[in-house]
Amino acid sequence: MKSVFSIDGLACSRCSGRLRLIGAVHEPTAVEGILAAMSLPVTQPPRARAREPPSRDPVDDTEDFSPAWVDEAA
Repeated sequence: MKSVFSIDGLACSRCSGRLRLIGAVHEPTAVEGILAAMSLPVTQPPRARAREPPSRDPVDDTEDFSPAWVDEAA
């Protein structure tokens, strides 16, 4: 974050000292337990919607799609 946003995520907001990362919680049940112990709501992140397929114009079958370099006299 520091190189992109110029924000030092490990600087203490109270004393400007350095914080140390001592662990990371990856298990959803552990995260829910920590949030419940802190009396914070346990919510699920919103699901991303699938994007719509690209729109395609119907092909006109009456139009000739032969390349211009094709010799029609041959």
